[in-house]
Amino acid sequence: MLVQVKYSQQQKYVKLDEDEGRFDFMQFHENVIERFCLPPDAKVIYKDATGTEVDAEIFSDLVGQGNVVLTLFSDQEFSDFSLSSASETSDSSFSSSASTIILDDVPSKRQRIEDTHDAVSAEQLIEAVLRGKSGGEEVLQEYQTTETLTDAARRKMVNILVAYMIDNHGHRPTKAIREDYARGIVMLFPSLKDPYSKKGYEHFYDAASSTGYISGV
Repeated sequence: MLVQVKYSQQQKYVKLDEDEGRFDFMQFHENVIERFCLPPDAKVIYKDATGTEVDAEIFSDLVGQGNVVLTLFSDQEFSDFSLSSASETSDSSFSSSASTIILDDVPSKRQRIEDTHDAVSAEQLIEAVLRGKSGGEEVLQEYQTTETLTDAARRKMVNILVAYMIDNHGHRPTKAIREDYARGIVMLFPSLKDPYSKKGYEHFYDAASSTGYISGV
């Protein structure tokens, strides 16, 4: 059986062998880890569309029913946006010719972006927001092509992120939230980093002076 697996912005098929009508959970898990180059000791939990945990005991019976949608929860911390995106993806339609497994980066517990200062998580948040908003893909495509952003593209990016921040954190987001967004921007777009500043992202937001492109939220 070919199982469709989605991880971040990648989507691949993972092969799952059938042995006398049974499907091996560990084989599936190991194949997923290998296909997406995840750490061999990654701690994850699979859940179905109802939020019920799927373990090795029921995996074979569940997958054998076909058209199963599973979400993988990791022990890493990500934003609310990642969590909501995973939920929306779970509801989307996929090919009915094979069971569908959705593998996404979501937190084991709902946790807002202000609770983490993980630069990788901040980078993934910025990318997820841009991919989910009108005009965001154009910004990402421009950077991929030119390895920089024009002033117009930068303004568009800032407007998208500020609008998202207001929608999700209100008109007075904390300094930690704005700093995480600024950090995520220069992680996702390295050429926008200021080599002459201490942290490299103060031109987007400087917590000490409350200045920067995203300071006026």
